[in-house]
Amino acid sequence: MKTIIFGIGYIFTIQLIRDTNADLADPFNVEITPREAVRRIGDELTILCRVPHPIDFCVGCIIIILLKKPETNFSTKIRMTVGTISYRLEPEDKQGNIFYAGKGLKAGECGALIKNIEKEWNGNISCVVPPPSGDIELVGTMSLLVASPPRDPILFSNPTKNIFREGDQFKARCLVPDSRPAAKITWFLGSEELHAGKKQPVVTSDETSDLQTISQRIFRTLMDEDDGKILVCRVEHEALMRPKEARKLMIVQYPPKRQDTGVINIIGLKLGAEARLNVTVRANPLPFAEWTVKDQVLKARSTQIGSGKLVTVEPLLLGHGTHGYYNISLVVQNLTEEDLKRTYYLCVYNNLGREEFTFRISTSDKPTDANTSSNFPIMVSSISASILLLILLVGIYVIHKRSQRNRRERPQQPLPGTPRQKSPNEPDLHSQFYVNMLFRAQCEQEIRAREEPQYEEIMYQ
Repeated sequence: MKTIIFGIGYIFTIQLIRDTNADLADPFNVEITPREAVRRIGDELTILCRVPHPIDFCVGCIIIILLKKPETNFSTKIRMTVGTISYRLEPEDKQGNIFYAGKGLKAGECGALIKNIEKEWNGNISCVVPPPSGDIELVGTMSLLVASPPRDPILFSNPTKNIFREGDQFKARCLVPDSRPAAKITWFLGSEELHAGKKQPVVTSDETSDLQTISQRIFRTLMDEDDGKILVCRVEHEALMRPKEARKLMIVQYPPKRQDTGVINIIGLKLGAEARLNVTVRANPLPFAEWTVKDQVLKARSTQIGSGKLVTVEPLLLGHGTHGYYNISLVVQNLTEEDLKRTYYLCVYNNLGREEFTFRISTSDKPTDANTSSNFPIMVSSISASILLLILLVGIYVIHKRSQRNRRERPQQPLPGTPRQKSPNEPDLHSQFYVNMLFRAQCEQEIRAREEPQYEEIMYQ
């Protein structure tokens, strides 16, 4: 690592480097600002060392950039050495590329203003000041990182093919080599910045160099909306005036996609004029269209049906700023009443799938349903019959309830031929008659038993 040393007074061959995190009130500590700095080649940098006591015996500030092994015998003159060139630094001297900066030696400040940073100055810079007592210098150290721009980024993709399908798993890796410090990677798909699917960047260094290489991976499930967009790996770095980019055009194939749902109604047409049935479809690759009118299937050609002429138009790719949008049309010339009664069907397809559409046309300003209009008399008759049946059921129910209420309010009259119901205290004549008849039958049976001869039962042996 290259080292820059600047100091006040004489520089000794043995130096003691102390931690500069202590407070400035400690007389044996040196405050150096900034502690870290990143500069591009050609930028300027001001470094300031401060101690809490005046430096009254020093007449200048010496900065030595150790690009090679320093000599053991330093001159006691105030000088600054950059490479093999020496500079004399004095607070009053403001000339040159490197000169004194600060409020003065008596204020305990010794600094240097470097007007033009060079690539070789990347490394640590130390300031050396004399102590308030003793012979060991005080040292403060800061880190200067001279930014080095990266080489052009490289974009790798897996799979390596250029044409994908909806639902494919896409993987990409962006490699940005040889920069100091490591570059920053940002991913875009079209104008949208990508956040999902990014992995943590990996930074590596070459053992023979202090340059760094950064790489980052991204994963994405491709959608139909990704078709025609550009995947961008954008690289930003302190040493770059503008970002660098690596790009890849994404070609994603998918079946036809409709923009509208349900039946498409074309309204406001005029009899005798031309009617055009249009629909916009998204698809990749190029879709094919088939129109069905009654029993006829129409492709991209003219066909005569009855007294009218139907002209189909091949799918037309829409203009600039769109990708994968096609306009599909059917022209009905000399519109008639018969044309209004028809339902028009469209099938759009490619090798990945198909989409179907239904069209109805009308001269009215409001959409009409062909099925509804044709079945209207049947629907009215059904509704009327249902209403009449409901009225009849309600009438029967009312009459039944009213009849029950009348029977509860007045005594019931016996119907002709039905026996009269007796009162609770009235004797039951039918029961008495049955008892008398039963008694008479028993008496007659006893009389006959007395008059008949008696027979003995004889057992023969």
